[in-house]
Amino acid sequence: MAARTTHYAACAVRARPTALPLPPAHRGPTLSSLIWSLSTPSASLPHHAAAVRTTPTLAHVQRRGMASMSKRKSTLDQLSEEDQLASFHRAVRDEYHGAIDMWNMPMETLDVHLPSFPARVKNATWRDHLELLRDNILNSIKNAASMRKLAQENAFPGRETASARSLEIFRAASTKDSAWVAPLRALLLENYTRVHAAIAEGDAKTVRALTVDQYAKDAARQLRTLHPPGGAAAWRWRLVGAPAPVRILSVRATEGYAGLAPLRAGHPLYINVLARFETTQLLARRGAPSGAQPRRVVEHLLFEKRGWYDTPWAIKEQMHVDR
Repeated sequence: MAARTTHYAACAVRARPTALPLPPAHRGPTLSSLIWSLSTPSASLPHHAAAVRTTPTLAHVQRRGMASMSKRKSTLDQLSEEDQLASFHRAVRDEYHGAIDMWNMPMETLDVHLPSFPARVKNATWRDHLELLRDNILNSIKNAASMRKLAQENAFPGRETASARSLEIFRAASTKDSAWVAPLRALLLENYTRVHAAIAEGDAKTVRALTVDQYAKDAARQLRTLHPPGGAAAWRWRLVGAPAPVRILSVRATEGYAGLAPLRAGHPLYINVLARFETTQLLARRGAPSGAQPRRVVEHLLFEKRGWYDTPWAIKEQMHVDR
């Protein structure tokens, strides 16, 4: 999964290089990986004063033209991870004085895993099968660790978890009504249904509220295709049934909020949940003869939740089996 870098980290003022420990399996200077260094006492940085820059004149800007953009991009690409970590520390320190809410900026997808077996790659070898089996087992272990974090923060929607010491942490994929994840599965299905219905009806407001990142871009593209400017809402979408219950395949939770201001509500966890949806659905034109037949659809959708905001579980991206 390609990591997504945040615009803020790339545009922050550089500081003098400082030796810092990097997080395990560090995947680039994005917000969620930079947060690790902030929460690690040994990764604290001394204050470095930002370099003072004079404001260029209009003539200067015009003379530089488009060449300045390529030079700036080249310079930013050469920033070391230590420089960007230092910039992140300063951004947190100065969050009270900034006009941008840095904790609402795009965050990279965590290391969720779409389990499958056997390997589906062309000419798969025994090694491919064994590596996939290993990753499936590691995914189950990471699921349990993240479920434990959610229980410690009482972060399961619709469930009160008095203690994280429970076998429920090993049942992320459970479809039983008694499972900790049962209300979450129902909530994900509700948001899934609302997004699809909103796309069909041209409800851009609902789509923006329940989608983020790549899935938001894909949904906006579908809106433009189904509803050209000036046209009326001519489509309707209906969930006919669910041959199989929603199943959670992968759960990841990490400390996502590291601000100086204490949380007034919620929890500091940033959560990714990958779920499998197997549904029978119908998309048809309004007023047209009902000759369309429902079709079976299987989708693997990744949802994100920021525990420090009162926002819904939003669809982040669609994933596919590629191994």
